Amino acid sequence: MFDDRSTLAWAGVGAVLIAAVTIAVAPLLGAAHASGADDPSPVAASSWCVAVVMVVVALLAALTLRTTRVAATGGLLAGFGAVCAALLVSDAALLTRPIDANRFELLRPESAAELTASAGIWLVIVGHVAGLVAGAIGVAVLQRAALHDGYGISVEPDLSGRPVGIRVGSWFAAAVVVLAFAFGVALVPVPWTVADPVLLVEPFVESDATRIAGIVLLALVVLVGAGLALASAEPSTAAGLLVGLGLGALSFAAARVAAGVDPGLTPTPAAWVAALAAFALIAIGAVVPWLVTRRDLRASEINTGGPSGRSGLSTFGWHVAAGSTGVAAAVLIAVGALAPTLEVPAGRTAPDIFADRSALVLAIVLAIACVWLFFSEFAVTVRPAVVPIASAAVLAASGVAQAALDGARVPGVSVGIGAVLALIGVLVAAAASVMVGFAGAAERDEIDLAELPDWERMPLVLGGVGAAAAAVALGRPIHRGANSFALPWGWDTWGRVQLAIVLICAAIVAARSRRPRAVALLVGASVAVLGYLLSWPLSGRVAGFAVPFAAVAIAAFGAAAILANRQQGTAAPARSGRRAAPRGRRT
Repeated sequence: MFDDRSTLAWAGVGAVLIAAVTIAVAPLLGAAHASGADDPSPVAASSWCVAVVMVVVALLAALTLRTTRVAATGGLLAGFGAVCAALLVSDAALLTRPIDANRFELLRPESAAELTASAGIWLVIVGHVAGLVAGAIGVAVLQRAALHDGYGISVEPDLSGRPVGIRVGSWFAAAVVVLAFAFGVALVPVPWTVADPVLLVEPFVESDATRIAGIVLLALVVLVGAGLALASAEPSTAAGLLVGLGLGALSFAAARVAAGVDPGLTPTPAAWVAALAAFALIAIGAVVPWLVTRRDLRASEINTGGPSGRSGLSTFGWHVAAGSTGVAAAVLIAVGALAPTLEVPAGRTAPDIFADRSALVLAIVLAIACVWLFFSEFAVTVRPAVVPIASAAVLAASGVAQAALDGARVPGVSVGIGAVLALIGVLVAAAASVMVGFAGAAERDEIDLAELPDWERMPLVLGGVGAAAAAVALGRPIHRGANSFALPWGWDTWGRVQLAIVLICAAIVAARSRRPRAVALLVGASVAVLGYLLSWPLSGRVAGFAVPFAAVAIAAFGAAAILANRQQGTAAPARSGRRAAPRGRRT
């Protein structure tokens, strides 16, 4: 499709080949060294399985370059590199305590002796860094490809530039989201059952913060990446992203299955589900261009007067899907807050978990916000507020998870079902945010983008003040005894980081949004900070340094919402001129 066979893209292919070679050589040099005992055995089968997958990535990238499908090459490298970036977080645990890293696909301890990282582990990290570099190159290639004429074009003019998730059909798009979600969920249970007392496979919720962050980041990368693929306007980009994500996920999941060659390890059904879900993503990605072309041709032949009536999920359908997912996340977080966060021995009293209280409140708020998405009269207006509120609910649920992890370090205390449900609620809330993005993309495709307002300076300034104050509030203790950004970061810290990022983005996006959307987004940001602020009175403790900054953020976001409503309301009559015909109507 494109004639640009750039040197940059070939450099990405070379980076993937470097990653494959380093991963393949790693077991030959030994993964770790044991003090006073035999060194652990490297699991060559798993490493070579990963190397084979990486070679496949390089071959596919070279093939798409040869056929001048540069967008597919960029998507393939970007998707694979995103997975490698997530795996680097898991690799950090190998540098501290390799024996406790739950990475038996890389090394097989022969005793309980303490381990130190050796050349093999460093080569694995180098391989993942090379994959990350290939991903960055892929993003640059995509940016160049998007500038070419014909990017996102369709034989049916009304479908040109529309998201692939709509052009490919609702059932197909839903299957992509379900597979990505299934892969993430399959990472939570233990990947092996063990028959050797030397091997200790820790459950997900009992792992340290580094391992948990790595698994959660990997799940989110695949889920969000799948959403970006469906939101892309170019089928080749979407196909490359899905195949790249699938191959990256398969390199991790298949290695776990391949570790079953050791008689002491048996892959669990969860390990097989993760591998199959990754393989299914690859298969789906491979047929995306063919399916989009087929449906576009059919739409062109039928010519019934509008793509919304013949392809994909309608705007309201995406709102219903987002609302259903958001309500499900709210229910999971609320039940998790009400269920026991910790299991304590008989005769002992479980401690009060303050995070449960704010999690319950924000789950209720999220449910209320998502219910409005079921009503077509209000769905478009309320939708922008859902993302910051969902982000605040994720923060509250991450506090529950961190409390469970801290409590589980006490002898005799284990993680309760409430923390597990809260963790699942985090993933479902992320999926709801992705579907909100789909709904927004579908709605924007039905309007005249020339009617979008110019940058509104004062709402941007006030929103920026609110975002800055919220960032400071999220970086400081909200009440006495609360954590700040001191290392090492836990789940609750990462939860605050993601909320700060969402609030900053909300302030920027609202300054260029239409009036109802800007107001809803800023109100949602204000509610999100209010939910964080409520964790102070709900704890019953003395206010912390963050309280006044949170109050300033709430006031600034509220003022920005009021000002955006007034400014755009008075400017609207001045925007005269011909209004473009709806996309689905031929004039």
